[in-house]
Amino acid sequence: MYKFHLKFLAFFLVLATSYSADIPFSKVRLSNYYTPHFLRLSQIVFGTDEIISQGGYESIEIMFREIDLNGKKVLDIGSGFGGVAIYLAEKFDVEITGVDREPYMVACAEKHLEQHRESLVGKVLFQTLKETTRLSEFADNAFDLVYSKETFYHVFYNEKQQYIDEVFRVLKPGGIVVIADWFQSSPERGEWLNLASTVQELCQYSTPQSFREILEMANFENLSYLDQTAEHIRYTEEEIERLGQEAETVCMELGESAYSKSAASWQLWLNAQVYGDLLSGIFIARKPGG
Repeated sequence: MYKFHLKFLAFFLVLATSYSADIPFSKVRLSNYYTPHFLRLSQIVFGTDEIISQGGYESIEIMFREIDLNGKKVLDIGSGFGGVAIYLAEKFDVEITGVDREPYMVACAEKHLEQHRESLVGKVLFQTLKETTRLSEFADNAFDLVYSKETFYHVFYNEKQQYIDEVFRVLKPGGIVVIADWFQSSPERGEWLNLASTVQELCQYSTPQSFREILEMANFENLSYLDQTAEHIRYTEEEIERLGQEAETVCMELGESAYSKSAASWQLWLNAQVYGDLLSGIFIARKPGG
């Protein structure tokens, strides 16, 4: 059912040329990949203007289903278009600061925030990070909870520990971290995951075990991991179906080539999950004390 037809590979190889191997590793930026063109496509496929990650509101509910957010001060790392923070602030009396490294994302999030201002129960603020792997604008012990949805697989391998150390620093004693992310199933990428990672340098997956070790090295405790791969296979299938239904819109707005490349890319993403190369899961951990 999921066997990938080889004719899609031609489309994918064209898509992959958006990254040049001549760009120094340290200079690769998300903005080179998450262009307004790609983000508009993501909005169509995900079926929402404000959440540019899989699963929509259902996946958000799963992330926080056992956590009481009322009265909490929260940091959203990689807030994107602001959909997660806005959704939570419409349900809970919570104070959320959303941060992203791309000013374009922050500007879009602020626009969406204004559209929801009257429906908020809590408070939301969005800002651009000053540094890509540090949270230097925030004091020690500043937040009750830090969360991230599908962001840390974009953090370079040699910077993940530093970033998680920063998360630990800004959390109050007893504070909670919730990280929903993509992982590779083994230390060496499988064939399908290599094909699905269109920009290798921006898809730097940990295994669940290696990410657990990073959290442990930062001194987090009470670690739990919830595998969500089956749910994300369903989400991807729904997205492929939606892409087909919106083919006319995509071709009209972005061009027929964009539609063809996107259909190939999403199918590769599905195959990487179905054949076990790509996993999705949620880590929850606690800072000692409190």
